[in-house]
Amino acid sequence: MASKLPHPNCFYAAVGFAASPPIGSRAVTDETRLLLYALYQQVTAGPCASAKPWGWNAIESAKWNSWMQLGDMASTEAMELYVATMEEENPDWWELVTNNGEPDKVAEVQAAAAEAVATAGIEAMARAEATARASGSASAGSDSGGASANDATSAISRIIAPPGVWTKLTPPQVLGRAPRGRYSHAAAIVGGNMFVVGGHGGGRLMGDVHVLNIASMKWSVAATTMAATSQLSADASSARSDQPAATAVTDAASAALAVSFTPRAGHAAVVWGSRVLVVGGRTQGGGAATASAAAATASDTCEVWMLETGAMEWQRLALGGMAPPPPARSGHTATMVHGTNKVVIFGGEDRRGRLLNDVHVIDLGAMEWVTPGKGAVMGHAPSPRAGHVAASLPGRKDVFVFGGVAAGAAGEVSGALFALDAEAMTWRAVRPGGGVPPAPRGDAAGAVVGDAWYITGGGGAEGGRRDTVALRASSTSADSGAEGLEWVAVTEVEAGSSLAAEGASVVAVGAGAALLAFGGYNGVRYSSDVHIMKDPDAGAGAGVDGSQTDFAKDNGNVYGSVGASANGHREEAVKISPDPAATKLAPSTAAPAVVKSNDDAAAAATAAARPDDAVVTPRKPAFDMVSSVLAESHQLWVDPNGDPFNIVTAGHESAAHELMLMRRQLAGAKAALADSEQRCAAVHTQLGDQQAKTLRLELELGEFQTAANE
Repeated sequence: MASKLPHPNCFYAAVGFAASPPIGSRAVTDETRLLLYALYQQVTAGPCASAKPWGWNAIESAKWNSWMQLGDMASTEAMELYVATMEEENPDWWELVTNNGEPDKVAEVQAAAAEAVATAGIEAMARAEATARASGSASAGSDSGGASANDATSAISRIIAPPGVWTKLTPPQVLGRAPRGRYSHAAAIVGGNMFVVGGHGGGRLMGDVHVLNIASMKWSVAATTMAATSQLSADASSARSDQPAATAVTDAASAALAVSFTPRAGHAAVVWGSRVLVVGGRTQGGGAATASAAAATASDTCEVWMLETGAMEWQRLALGGMAPPPPARSGHTATMVHGTNKVVIFGGEDRRGRLLNDVHVIDLGAMEWVTPGKGAVMGHAPSPRAGHVAASLPGRKDVFVFGGVAAGAAGEVSGALFALDAEAMTWRAVRPGGGVPPAPRGDAAGAVVGDAWYITGGGGAEGGRRDTVALRASSTSADSGAEGLEWVAVTEVEAGSSLAAEGASVVAVGAGAALLAFGGYNGVRYSSDVHIMKDPDAGAGAGVDGSQTDFAKDNGNVYGSVGASANGHREEAVKISPDPAATKLAPSTAAPAVVKSNDDAAAAATAAARPDDAVVTPRKPAFDMVSSVLAESHQLWVDPNGDPFNIVTAGHESAAHELMLMRRQLAGAKAALADSEQRCAAVHTQLGDQQAKTLRLELELGEFQTAANE
């Protein structure tokens, strides 16, 4: 049957077998593994043109030698030899990978092979574009050039979707090949394009860049290169007159790290003119690949990379100021303070897994780190945390911080809101008005539209949060809170939605005409879905009393918005639509969330008012999580860049992530058990009181009967 599959589909099916051999397959020798690796490289990358590795690296040298020996072998010949070699070692490999020709399994393998072929074609085109760019020719096939914010606004208006709720976009609403499913990536809007950088998915870190052109709603793969010069070009530095030319890495130790932008997750991104600044992130082994002891030391610091979106060039910045720079971190936030050239970095997790609550500032005007001295940051600071969200609102000098994992390995999430005065460097706890404080969560996503900060998704011990909330200037003076702010319930997605997830990204597009969300991990799969919320302010119309019942009619469908009732319980909103992927609201039944972090005393006063709104997508049982880890490892072969030598490492990373989720679930179960024990103790006490009362009544009755008989 396998021989009937045409190349390259048959080749990629064999690659899948080699990358994740099923039970019953025979192990291949090291010599055969080297040959398979070389043939794979010959097909996907062409003849070997890379420099020979250092002699002390025996494995890399052996792989290089095996590839080099193939010379100019044609890719079709390499495919045929790959399959023939596989059949020599495992003649029944096709039967094993398809469960002896089971029709559904055959269709699944064929579809996965076709997907791999398509991905290989896209990446081949990206390599061709990179070659053309390197030779100075224009990249005619790029979909990202020339896009503007006006084009994006016009395109958003043509998308048919209800206002104020999330709608999943499917072809032909979004075109092109979507990026591989991922979470903990970074997303940013420059002009009329959304750039998605890196992330984690399927047990591996990624360093690719994908571009969604908003005008055409089409995905493309960006072919990035490293900047050839140490200074920005005059054209690039003219984006803003107050932006000096950024300095590239020049010292030998850092130059070893700046060879390429390394795959990472948990990084943060901000937009600076036509550039995307990427700060920090977790890389393989904790830091970037190192070539010397000095470079290894440099990788312990927080990297700052710049992507010039016009030339699609990466450049690692060597910022002046403090020495040494802040330590490397992931799960932190980087926030551009409105009206300034200052980026505030807060919190995160260092390479040893320790949570942080330090504050650092990048002054883009001076191109240097500015870190407040010891004792210079005053006020009630948040406890160390990672996976929080942060934002700067127009007309304010504050950086607001919400949520995050604030209690170490137990995974206890926070629901507190803090603000850092970026001028006075003073923290304070913030207690907004409004009806319902949002439930605690970590790894949520947020974006600012006008004077409102929209926060969606995230997760807790129970699973993914389904609601989207907004922090905005209060519309009611009677209950405006000390800060003149209020929490507003916006909408909820349906149970099982890929948007009820951790590590997604949300950006504002079309001058605030819509929010776009991408990716995330909901405990079941890594998502590559795109969701849109048109006119987000339409969903944030509920006031303090939550009396919102706005309905809009669009294409014959009636859409209801979500609000909070006067007694603090969400009312069910109705959406009649033929699209099951569109968002809708379900009534809530879960118990109120419990604030556990020490610093959440700031939110304890309002936590009691939180209704039964913590409707979540349940985590998978432990035995299903094991199956999920195995499935994620099996999915690696679909990516033609997957190296079979890295399968074990990828499986370990995926298993570690699932272990973290199970720890978080265990923490929630322990809290629920403690609460149940307290309730049982209270019931037991009440029962004892009732029994004592009954005994007293029986004694009194006996005495009364005795007296009556006398």
